[in-house]
Amino acid sequence: MREVVVSSGYPEDKFVFVPGKVDDTLPGTLEGKISLLRLDTDFYSSTYHKLLHLYPLLSVAGILIIDDYGAFQRAKLATDQVIAENRLKLFLTRMSVGVRLAVKPEA
Repeated sequence: MREVVVSSGYPEDKFVFVPGKVDDTLPGTLEGKISLLRLDTDFYSSTYHKLLHLYPLLSVAGILIIDDYGAFQRAKLATDQVIAENRLKLFLTRMSVGVRLAVKPEA
């Protein structure tokens, strides 16, 4: 996965790669803001956990990509639950059968 991301041409020092299970590494491994948040975990618990801890770090006008929203029911349920619980005003745009994209609005 690292090779694919780095091959984008974006400066490698701008990426943060955190090895390990999501539940073990979040929160606590990231500081500051995120401009692009791409989730690709397929499962309810990891999708929920990532959104809960990483969405607050997403910058206003930052991009959220949820890879499995339309492909895995559990990822959709977790996403919808975090949106409802936190009263997030997100418009999820369909990019493909499985992928949804949103731009984080101002609070």
